[in-house]
Amino acid sequence: MKEEKKYGFYGWETADVKDKNGLTPRDYYDLLSGAWSAETCAPRMRDEWTRQNKTLGQCSVTAFLIQDQFGGKVYGVKLDDGNFHCFNEVDGVVFDLTSEQFGSEKLDYTDCPEQFREIHFKKTEKLRRYELLKENLAKEFFKREADAKIRLLFIARVLLWVVALTATGIWMYYSVKLHMDGIFDPYEYASHLRPVLYGGLIISIASVGVSFALYAQSRKLKRKKRLI
Repeated sequence: MKEEKKYGFYGWETADVKDKNGLTPRDYYDLLSGAWSAETCAPRMRDEWTRQNKTLGQCSVTAFLIQDQFGGKVYGVKLDDGNFHCFNEVDGVVFDLTSEQFGSEKLDYTDCPEQFREIHFKKTEKLRRYELLKENLAKEFFKREADAKIRLLFIARVLLWVVALTATGIWMYYSVKLHMDGIFDPYEYASHLRPVLYGGLIISIASVGVSFALYAQSRKLKRKKRLI
């Protein structure tokens, strides 16, 4: 049995709510891990942002982006510097995808004021960071879907080669069987073998041809992934 993946963000154990595509906040954490960047980090923290501390300065843009997917409300924990750290509440489930930036510090998620995008996005730079994160997330979705398609294409290609080899094996077996049955006359032998041979060749050639076409699709998806 596959061991459940463990996460570090607050509320991950109970973050089982699903969006219209059946994805949970844990799925979005995985996707956002490739979407967060220094450019989507709050400017005052940008110099400290690293891939190891990827959630730093990402709270508000992430929380509102998650609200787009799940609905619910965005709340804010008031910090010592007067700023609010944003997190999500959906159907009574509280989770904070960017809590890891605080390390071992425990935040109090109770009785927090609601946060509104109309207020936060009055800051042009924050709206731009939100739009950039949204764009990055769409790219991560494409990469995920491309990976799934590439895996399916590979399986299909393997099956097609199995079909091609099986078809070849059948006509070769039938050729031997004709001799084993005592059919040695060239004309009689050819008349029996020809339908099986031609059928096998058609199936083999078609299977190999389709396999190469699927291979080309796979390469195209891989190139597109690299360009993103």
